[in-house]
Amino acid sequence: MNRHLIILAASLLLHTSSTQAQETAEHGGEEHSEAEAVTETDEASDSDEEEEEGDGPFFGVRMPVRDATLPQGTLALQWDLGLERSEADTTSDYFNLGIGYGVIDRLEVGATLTPLALGLFDTDFDYLDPSLYARYLIVRGDRELSFTVSGSIPTGEQDSEVGLALIGAIEIDDIVLEYGLEMEMELGDEVEVGLEIPAEVYYSFSDQLYVMLATGFVTENLKEVSSEWALPLESIVGMSFGDERPVFDLSMGLTFPNFVNGDGVEAETWMLELAGRAYFWL
Repeated sequence: MNRHLIILAASLLLHTSSTQAQETAEHGGEEHSEAEAVTETDEASDSDEEEEEGDGPFFGVRMPVRDATLPQGTLALQWDLGLERSEADTTSDYFNLGIGYGVIDRLEVGATLTPLALGLFDTDFDYLDPSLYARYLIVRGDRELSFTVSGSIPTGEQDSEVGLALIGAIEIDDIVLEYGLEMEMELGDEVEVGLEIPAEVYYSFSDQLYVMLATGFVTENLKEVSSEWALPLESIVGMSFGDERPVFDLSMGLTFPNFVNGDGVEAETWMLELAGRAYFWL
């Protein structure tokens, strides 16, 4: 009798221990699965944050650090009004009205619709050649790179023009350095190729106010580069209006296109321009 009781007690003890071990293993497995799920969620969240900060579009109020292309679904109405003093001692004036649109992320297209010579000074009123452009943002972030292709549509006696531009930018705190390579081809009886290597420095005093100083190397004809070259000088003061994203930009610039050339320093030719850009978030 005692022997049977001992066997029965041992069986119950083994069964209880086995059940507790199984429950502990199952509970531990659940905790491990929950821990893995939490870890995966945190990793996914961190990945999303990195994507938003490093790869997502940035188009805040501060103009110099914005992406080179409009965000998807954003429409911009842009205009510029200017005076130009030429080498022939004549003063001309112009007004351009155009649009830009963010088609998809990193891709912007646009056009200059009303390029007008106003004829208020030494030239006659005229409708000049409209133009189209497409810009793609290749690299986004503190080190930016974009590519632009543009072309004019001849409406008169002027030849059509095609432009290609590869522009890079480096952001260092409140300073943005822009550099690149721009090529313009005039498609006439003979194709003339012009080249520009711009170098621009932007400084932001605040989100709303910035200044820009630019120079570079320009030639309108590579075949005559030894005699037709210049180092321009350009300065711009700009303001941006808006809260978390821009509503309107306004800038004024003064350019001496032939500031340094083969004949020395020249300040007789200049361009004075007032430009604006309004944004509509569709």
